[in-house]
Amino acid sequence: MTKEITGFERMVFTKEWIKRGKPPTREAFIKRVCEVKGIKYTPAPDLKTSRKSSIDMNARMFPVKDKK
Repeated sequence: MTKEITGFERMVFTKEWIKRGKPPTREAFIKRVCEVKGIKYTPAPDLKTSRKSSIDMNARMFPVKDKK
């Protein structure tokens, strides 16, 4: 049974990627490390999309009142 990669492991693998001089791509490096260690690779979440949706939600959640 293999476990999914955690955020902490992704951070540690990213630090190792930087130490090694940034081989071709970070995600390819992390994917290869997961294969070697027997960890189920899952792609990183798309933070731009999640941040944009949370900003949009907050804008509607607290509407600005008109000043008189």
